[in-house]
Amino acid sequence: MMDPEVKIYTKKPSTLVGEVTVPTPVSQAWKYLTNKARWKGWWGQNLYLKEWKQGSKARFDLGRSSGEWTISRFVPEKAIVLSAEHKGFPTSLILKFTLSAQGPDSTHVKIERVSLTGMMFHSEEENMERRLLKLRSNLGKARKKSSEK
Repeated sequence: MMDPEVKIYTKKPSTLVGEVTVPTPVSQAWKYLTNKARWKGWWGQNLYLKEWKQGSKARFDLGRSSGEWTISRFVPEKAIVLSAEHKGFPTSLILKFTLSAQGPDSTHVKIERVSLTGMMFHSEEENMERRLLKLRSNLGKARKKSSEK
């Protein structure tokens, strides 16, 4: 069942978009998003990379080869774009993460999954919703802990 605060839709046949507003300022949402150790807790997979900067290489722990990802765009507190290279396709999948302030204490998070091969799976919508709900929940808990200090 879809959470009414999470929007999941397709922009084109091969682009899945998920949006949610999280209860934390952009600076804290960005800090959480760029903490590699926290990715498994909301994305569901470990993220391996040396540093967050344009041109850096990354990979996800999928239990199998995930191909190599490149950070093709990195704008602090605004956007991250990861481009995947799989099995002979120069760029087969793009993940775009965009953050924007929704007032002083909340952040709009938008994730776009673009398949350049045209492959989309029905489970992707469920995965996107689960990831956004987990991100919102984790950021809410983190904010609550920091305000109790």
